Amino acid sequence: MIKDGERILFLRRSSKVGTFQGYWSAVSGFIEADETPLETAIKEVREETTIVSKPTKAGEPFKVRDKDIVWTIHPFLFEEKNCSIQIDWEHTEYKWVCVDETVSYQCVPGLDVVYKSLGL
Repeated sequence: MIKDGERILFLRRSSKVGTFQGYWSAVSGFIEADETPLETAIKEVREETTIVSKPTKAGEPFKVRDKDIVWTIHPFLFEEKNCSIQIDWEHTEYKWVCVDETVSYQCVPGLDVVYKSLGL
């Protein structure tokens, strides 16, 4: 999760990703065999937004079921001020929104748990 003041970065998933095309999400990615969740979070933030940063907070990992797949989510909070965003091919657009506005968007499963886990 990337936060700028009271707003969080929302990313719309493109048709080129494997799951939840068109849904709104945060930065996400798979943990490679040689990476820790923290290393993956830092790498994915850089790849998906061009922001080079380190998280200010980590939430407790939790699981989300999507049909036959169970995902383990490792929440991290990155706090930035007036950052410039360049999204990659995984997304078609981005928005800065307040957490309470997210209910009006079609979001990936478990995103609300990420907010709560990070105290947002």
